[in-house]
Amino acid sequence: MKRRITVLLAACIIISTIGTVVRCEDAPEESKMDKRRKFIADFDHMILDTAAEDAMLLRILVSAAELKRGIEVGTCRAFGAINIGIAFERNGGHLDTVDINHDRVVTARGNLKQLALDDTVTVIEGDALEVLPKLTGKYDFAFLDALKRDYFKYFKSIEARLTPGSIIAADNTISYASAMRDFLKYIKTDPHYETIIVRSSMAKDDGMSLTYKIADENEKVDASATEAREKIIAAQPKGALTLDTMLLRILVDASSAKRALQIGSGGAASLDMGIALERTGGKLVAVELDSKLSARATADIKAADLDQTITLGKGTASDLIAAEQGKFDFVLLAGDRTAYLKKFKALEKKLAPGTIVVADKVLENPADVKGFLEYVADSKVYEFVTLRPEDKKQTDGVIVIHKFPTDK
Repeated sequence: MKRRITVLLAACIIISTIGTVVRCEDAPEESKMDKRRKFIADFDHMILDTAAEDAMLLRILVSAAELKRGIEVGTCRAFGAINIGIAFERNGGHLDTVDINHDRVVTARGNLKQLALDDTVTVIEGDALEVLPKLTGKYDFAFLDALKRDYFKYFKSIEARLTPGSIIAADNTISYASAMRDFLKYIKTDPHYETIIVRSSMAKDDGMSLTYKIADENEKVDASATEAREKIIAAQPKGALTLDTMLLRILVDASSAKRALQIGSGGAASLDMGIALERTGGKLVAVELDSKLSARATADIKAADLDQTITLGKGTASDLIAAEQGKFDFVLLAGDRTAYLKKFKALEKKLAPGTIVVADKVLENPADVKGFLEYVADSKVYEFVTLRPEDKKQTDGVIVIHKFPTDK
């Protein structure tokens, strides 16, 4: 992050994400969503509250994946539940959230009622280790943000009720990694799950794990095929994406994308998206690959048995975008950052409602992407959040943009 212009860009992103500061009751003519934005913007965060950027990431994931039933462990004052609840309301779903502290439960219920989210979010008072085993039915989302040493216990209490396709998020997985060692080992090594740790909030200088459940825990997974592909991905040149390209696999999987476009930066990015698209029955077109890498990419795609899923497009991205008749529901922008705005504008009419766009390397050289970030921030149809790698020495990052599920 390089001095003043970076700070201004970051401020632009945060402000446009969480809205303008006005109390809900001050403007009765405002829409329900406007009131919620203003409440979120005016929220006075404590250390136990979910950070604003983390909450936005969860809102985007729940919304894009069209999840229907979630469980949160650790409500605090419901800042996270408000954001997650907005997404569940869109999807016609419901969130249960558990907290042991009576005063926090009272505050959380009051905040949710004020924002007309009390029908979508139910606050359960009690010890999660006692509450979770008593819950019934299936879940497709879980967010763990309570006692760190008990994360694995929380998870095992609900694991059998998490459906394939579920997203599991867990907070503070960098600073408290030693306290949740058993949980992290399980979700990183069990073949039924795919996991990445990202940093979205700089307020806590910490991170969250994001996990996608591929299959039920008692279902056999073809480990040999997976291992062969992972070896090919691991051998790819470094620098294909600022973050581990597992992020792309999880996002494609979670959003059930069917038509994906990759502009620039081949290799591991293509392969990880291809693995997810194979599962969703989708296709990927990758264009503007480095000419030196094109032959290798072709060979690696074939070796990974993904040549029926991934097509290396010919010509420029502009040519392909102009010629394409259908719509995309997942896009990766990489390569020449100074061209992001031009390519994004060319793509906009071809982005289906609910589309996720990931744009790489948006932090270190802010002048390159200033116009692009301002354009997204000024738009009324996108939610977005900046993600950084788990490694705190890495200073660049990606922006994840979600187009509202309707064009309204």
